[in-house]
Amino acid sequence: MYFKKAKPETIQKRKEEYEELYSEQIEWFEANMNLIKGNTFLVDMYSILVTGSRPVSQKMLFSINAAMVNCRYNPKMRAEKEAKMKPIIEKINVLKDMVEAVDGNRIHTRFSAYGFVTSLMEQAKGRLSLSEKQMSALNKCWKKYKTKFEDKFENSNNNNKENK
Repeated sequence: MYFKKAKPETIQKRKEEYEELYSEQIEWFEANMNLIKGNTFLVDMYSILVTGSRPVSQKMLFSINAAMVNCRYNPKMRAEKEAKMKPIIEKINVLKDMVEAVDGNRIHTRFSAYGFVTSLMEQAKGRLSLSEKQMSALNKCWKKYKTKFEDKFENSNNNNKENK
């Protein structure tokens, strides 16, 4: 869809109007720019609010307001979520080490759960949440690899004792 470029007078009028109407959103953007710089959509919304280059729709405003209360872009909420996710991330790290030890050089094949565990790690660190299905799959994977890990190292310990 093509948008006709607005006249300079219209852009200036919008800019002044947006400074008044959306001052809270603009202040939030400026305070949290380091958190949102990776999100091109939010950066574009900020530039629209600051420049007045196009009209702000209700959907755009809804998205901005939703981002303002999202834990990924709110430092206080992010710290709380990170504290809640810390034990889960540690469990994923331990599982990743177990998968590497059990599967050895087969970790990059479809045989191994290494790709899944790495994906869970990215999800947990990036979004600071895991769904119920992801948590149940993590626990299932944990049980599977815990027994394999224990068996592998129990057998190697028994072999070392026999050789001595």
